[in-house]
Amino acid sequence: MKTEEKITMKRIEKIENEIEKVSKENKKMEYTNRMYGLLNGEEMPNSRHPEDLNDLCYVINKNLKLINDGIKEKTHKEGLHQMLFNLLLDR
Repeated sequence: MKTEEKITMKRIEKIENEIEKVSKENKKMEYTNRMYGLLNGEEMPNSRHPEDLNDLCYVINKNLKLINDGIKEKTHKEGLHQMLFNLLLDR
């Protein structure tokens, strides 16, 4: 009987972890959609809680970091290509 209880408890724990993971993903997607809505001119409701605003700021900052990293990578690659091109021209 104890073995069945342990198996059941492990299954419950696994399902709870999956629910938590999906819940976090849904919240992230909700704030990402909110961010894009604000960028498209939607109004921010006045009834937002401070923790909601903190979560929205987190998503915005994370996306800004991704954009900045992409820009740095692109400019680094373009700079490298330009440098190689200049070396080939000097020959």
